[in-house]
Amino acid sequence: EVSGTLKITGADEPALLMLDDQDGSAQIGRAHVGYVGSSDFAAFAHQDRATATEYALAHRSTGQTDINTAAGTNLTLRYASAIRAQLDTNGYFSIGSNYAPGTHKLAVDGDALIAGNLKVTADDARIKIDGDANSHPGLELYENGTRKWIVYNDYTNDNLTFKTDSTTRMVIDSHGGVGIGTQPASSVWRFSVDGGQTQLKCDAHASPALTLK
Repeated sequence: EVSGTLKITGADEPALLMLDDQDGSAQIGRAHVGYVGSSDFAAFAHQDRATATEYALAHRSTGQTDINTAAGTNLTLRYASAIRAQLDTNGYFSIGSNYAPGTHKLAVDGDALIAGNLKVTADDARIKIDGDANSHPGLELYENGTRKWIVYNDYTNDNLTFKTDSTTRMVIDSHGGVGIGTQPASSVWRFSVDGGQTQLKCDAHASPALTLK
């Protein structure tokens, strides 16, 4: 039943099949709409990929929406025809500018915000922070937008530095020396404390082992 006018022109045009709630399909140019091999799907595909595994978009009777790509191809999200995100054939998802075959399940090129908790689980679970050359990789702890602590590696000497905002509170040098309120005194001194008027140094190999100034 057609209400209004249905017009199909051209002797070689394929038939437009109009069926109510059945597994029918239609082709408009190279676009295939409707049945692609799975019953009760409303799907969209290129005419050469109108199959149950190669379609582009499908809506099921349950309300579920599926976005799909053919085997051996990547699924890309684009803005003004430029790739902004990509899911590759190995299941790796990249956001940003690195769209080579991925090496991580999620790769983000740029800043990312997680409004919630980040949980890492694995055998010997770790968080890896890999800074560029001559940089200060580390962690910053904030409360309500205000930086409270910063812990970072100082590339100039490989010291691990602890700060409250911008004030250095403790330093662990690459030899294992610890300085609280000061830099480690030297590779000889293993522990140095400077509390303003009082300085405490401890060296197990010296005599005396404990020095208070």
